[in-house]
Amino acid sequence: MVDYYSILTRAVASLSPNTREQRRDLYDRAHMTLVDKLRAVDPTLSDPALNAERAALEAAIQRVERDALRSAAPRRPAHVERLAPFSLSSLVWRSIPSGRAVSRI
Repeated sequence: MVDYYSILTRAVASLSPNTREQRRDLYDRAHMTLVDKLRAVDPTLSDPALNAERAALEAAIQRVERDALRSAAPRRPAHVERLAPFSLSSLVWRSIPSGRAVSRI
């Protein structure tokens, strides 16, 4: 069976602009090309073999589209610095100049 995913990944990478509409056109052309190629096979492929090829192409299209959507989604920073836990009393004590006596309330 053909590695449709690799073929489609390379084709999508070459699209400019790489939009959903451009990818949909590419997938439609891939479907038409597959049908033409499978019809030209001699001896003719069985129906289960034809269906398996079509299903493989469709699975590859879905995978490529998931990849495209994932890469187009806004990315979160890989590492977000977290604030150290603190308490109100530690914040107050840090703000008082050293050496001064402070009465507790």
